[in-house]
Amino acid sequence: MDYALNLQAFILLHYLSTMNYCEEVILAIPH
Repeated sequence: MDYALNLQAFILLHYLSTMNYCEEVILAIPH
């Protein structure tokens, strides 16, 4: 496996999960 490709995939997954986390936090805050 190519290390750079693994790193890119890991960063992409981390970025997506961070966005999902932020979205959940924003939805959880009462408006």
